[in-house]
Amino acid sequence: MRQLAEACDVATFGVNNQDVHDESYRKAGKLDSTNFALKLDLAGSGLLDVIRGDLLEGHGETKSIRAELYKLNVYGKDSFFKSHKDTPRSGSMFGSLVLVYPTAHQGGTLVLRHNNKEWTFDSARMVSAEQDPCVAYIAFYSDVDHEVTLVTSGYRVTVTYNLYFFEDPAPLPSAIISHDAGEESLQATLRRLLDDVSFLPGGGYLGFGLIHQYPIDLEHIGWLRKEEEKLAAMRAIEGRLKGSDAILMKICKQLSLSVSLKFVIEDDSVYQPPPRTPVYVLFDHAIDLSGETVVDQELYQRLRRYNGGQLATRFATERVDEVEPDIDVHWVTQLPKANRVAAPYPAYGNEPSLGQAYAHFCVLVAVGPVGDRENGESLH
Repeated sequence: MRQLAEACDVATFGVNNQDVHDESYRKAGKLDSTNFALKLDLAGSGLLDVIRGDLLEGHGETKSIRAELYKLNVYGKDSFFKSHKDTPRSGSMFGSLVLVYPTAHQGGTLVLRHNNKEWTFDSARMVSAEQDPCVAYIAFYSDVDHEVTLVTSGYRVTVTYNLYFFEDPAPLPSAIISHDAGEESLQATLRRLLDDVSFLPGGGYLGFGLIHQYPIDLEHIGWLRKEEEKLAAMRAIEGRLKGSDAILMKICKQLSLSVSLKFVIEDDSVYQPPPRTPVYVLFDHAIDLSGETVVDQELYQRLRRYNGGQLATRFATERVDEVEPDIDVHWVTQLPKANRVAAPYPAYGNEPSLGQAYAHFCVLVAVGPVGDRENGESLH
């Protein structure tokens, strides 16, 4: 293990588009995929089918995935990696697969955090508990914050694959397709609401903040890009929704509701008397925030006037008792965070940014009046 560790290069990390070496944030060794070879036949092992069944909720049999060998990392004594997200390599990248080899080590627990929840993956305990040598593995969405805690002894050796959607459907074996009880519960709840004559009797809009972030191509959101290119990029993101986000979109379509994906900007410069209400502006596609500066308390007005945004929040300011929204949205779930002008697309990752950045989105559902729920006024 010492020879392998000595053969490694120093592992760096990305801060936006900068490659940074800072051992107060990350201390580890790495080999790029061009500098090592594996005998493992990942596709033939069946592991990708298991991962697909677990991660691609809401997509059923319609999505295939491919794994791209990325790096080998060695974490020796006193090595660690503070909290970060995996840098998106393209718009179709959705997750990471980490294999942990059965080398003796203590510490080096992988801690994952998302949407105010935390999970731990203690590879040292898992591999030491088995009598026969085995490889531990974990797959997770790439926008999930994660860190490697301090290795206190031995060597933690991992191989990481980047996971991508692959547009060549290969149906899952029926034994692997999972049917989430949460999906059935959500569908039943929405159906009950739609059947309730007291619920939005004249119709209206429901907003769902998506819990995951999705990579956007920064080259496709500039002023020089054609509108159709920007809308096509949004359609591609809709086809790559993850987990409960994908389930929500799937259920709304199954119920024949008018549903659309929206890019969201929050104007946090508006002064409001307490309690504060998030001020959301919705867009049909991602927009370029790099030229915006917060110069007054009416950013949301500029976004409406010059960028085609639609105000989706009813709120009060120190000057106005109530600001009328363009669309009166009933927010079922708020966004965990929203895109902001002050720091539009910050990124701490395992690599410098490659023209992709994570952004926040919401699902907007147009609900028709009682007796005609499917014919809500669409905002496409």
